[in-house]
Amino acid sequence: MEGRRSSAADFFSDDSSASEPVHDKVVRLLNEASLLPKDAQRVTNLKQVQELIIKKDPNQLDNFLDEMLSFQHDKSGDVKKTVIGFIEEACKHDNDILPKVVTNLSHMFVGDENVAVIKKVIQAHTQLYKVALKWLAKVKEVDEVMQQTWDVMQDLKDKINALLDSENDGLRTYTVKFVEMLVLINTAKTQDSEIPKNQKDDISLDQIPADHSYLNKKELEEEGQTAFRLLVDFMAHPAISSVNLMACMGSFTNIAKQRSEFMYKVIQAFESLHANLPPTLAKSQVSSVRKTLKMQLLNLLRHPASVSNQSQITTLLTDLGATTSEVNKAIPMFLEPLMKRKREAENDDKLSKKPRGLEEKILDDLGGETPAPTPAAAPKQKTLEKSLVDLTTEDLLPRLTVANVTDLVLLSMVCLPDVMPAQFQSTYTPIAAAGTEHQIQHVSRLLAMQLVHAGYELGQTALQVKTPKPVEEAAKSASKQSIQTVVGGSVEQQKQKRAPFLLPASTAPKKAKKVITQFRLQDVTKPLSAEQQHSMALEAVKRILNSEKSAMQGGAGMARTKVLASLVTQFGGELVDLMLAFIFSDVRQRSDLLFAWLYQEYADYQGFTSPMGEHEKGELSKYNTCLLSLLNGLLNKPDKESLFCRVLLEAPLITEEAVEVVRQFCQTEVEQCNVESASCFSHR
Repeated sequence: MEGRRSSAADFFSDDSSASEPVHDKVVRLLNEASLLPKDAQRVTNLKQVQELIIKKDPNQLDNFLDEMLSFQHDKSGDVKKTVIGFIEEACKHDNDILPKVVTNLSHMFVGDENVAVIKKVIQAHTQLYKVALKWLAKVKEVDEVMQQTWDVMQDLKDKINALLDSENDGLRTYTVKFVEMLVLINTAKTQDSEIPKNQKDDISLDQIPADHSYLNKKELEEEGQTAFRLLVDFMAHPAISSVNLMACMGSFTNIAKQRSEFMYKVIQAFESLHANLPPTLAKSQVSSVRKTLKMQLLNLLRHPASVSNQSQITTLLTDLGATTSEVNKAIPMFLEPLMKRKREAENDDKLSKKPRGLEEKILDDLGGETPAPTPAAAPKQKTLEKSLVDLTTEDLLPRLTVANVTDLVLLSMVCLPDVMPAQFQSTYTPIAAAGTEHQIQHVSRLLAMQLVHAGYELGQTALQVKTPKPVEEAAKSASKQSIQTVVGGSVEQQKQKRAPFLLPASTAPKKAKKVITQFRLQDVTKPLSAEQQHSMALEAVKRILNSEKSAMQGGAGMARTKVLASLVTQFGGELVDLMLAFIFSDVRQRSDLLFAWLYQEYADYQGFTSPMGEHEKGELSKYNTCLLSLLNGLLNKPDKESLFCRVLLEAPLITEEAVEVVRQFCQTEVEQCNVESASCFSHR
């Protein structure tokens, strides 16, 4: 009966809450969220509010926007992530909310040290950047508020791009996906673009009007090319991790499938990666990277735009261990006629070429000089300029004769190790098409990549070492271009038109600080002078001396006594005067500090406080000075006999100078010396 009653009660309570007005329910949930102690409970309430004011009653969104944004100051990272998710969904539902919340997103990115929160901001900005660009593209006249909103979006974009140089693997992975988005939205879709279902509505360059008053298509396209180069430079970094490397390969595959203009460059990047794997990868990581690279190349082989690059992809797959059946299965049926026509065209080109004379063949076989190749006609490509690797490949290809290759193999055998490296043994795959024209082209391309990577260029005979452009500089150059490329007109003219900057909703602007950059103390501090160090040390000891009452109440009296005795013994100087003045201001109550200091000085003299294993004795003068100061101080105190005797009895060592003080004490106080003091001296 109890279970039935509770179920019925729950049913009626749910029914009553369902009949509650949305406004009242949102108010109740927000009030509860501000008082609930557990993070999960607050997150649940905020998600319910998000559902109510975005899905059920969007008219309430403006009314409760500030209240929801106020939770961005919560200590919990989960609550902050919920607020970021709310900002993303609210802007997707109503683009006009962007100016009100974009600065909140920027402040959460800059002012939060929680990596999970920063990842969520990057994830949200990846979606909101597309929303903002589509929002601007639909408007004929862009007002100042929209311009300022876009400026904040651009500023946050530059900060995210700079995270490619972060020390956190996860942040770099999220940044790779963000840069992938920049490439896709700043380039045009084509007929053979394979767009995923969840990205069908994403904006692209072809949807932006050519005569837009604010957005410049040419400059946006240049920004997309800059983002692509940024991604290429990041994948070519020698210290990249395997996780980031796999993320880059996935992004490059998505870019090539959705934007066929990058197909050739993506395959070039994959070839370069195959020839120059990062040396920091472990054996298992190399296997995973090669497996992922093979899978991505098989995906590209299924795309119609890969027909012109089929030989390169097939050769790469063969090097990675793919069988002929795997390659043939990856090629769709509808691509076979295109590939057949391409092979026939290549055969026609070969027949039309002038055959080499017998004299040239004999010279090649004998290892003589290879005649310089005649300049061939420029290939008919879409306006793609030949890269340095392409030019070097064309220069090497006619030089890969049997004699030259034999000499290279014989010379390289001298450098081979005695034992086959384990990494080579695990990654080596036999070359199935050795000696064919495609394989020779592939080998020349691999050699060209190695030469360019080492610093050689076409026509050079000496090595010119080039310092690679770091990722951080590439990000900075990309950020400098993006400020001018996204907005039409000059920057100076726009600065004159700018109104006061946007303020975040329900929050005051905070001082920006770098979150991801590793903290180094020397960057934010400067060395103290000797006077400052001495003054600060004195003040520190004074504070410890004056904390007697609070230390006793807190149970730290013994620890305080030990700290003071150690500090005065170690540093001396003015600290000795401070200690004496403090002890003799109430000598009977502070006798424990007196003896602790005396014993610490003796331990230092005996070498008990020296580093382990040394036990070198210190100077007796420091202990002697401490003992004499205490005895002389006690001579001037009333009722000095008992404490004076106690110091003499408990002192671990009586020096000759201390005996003189005792003699002086006896001479000056002989008339007042009582039985207790006489028995004390006789005992000693």
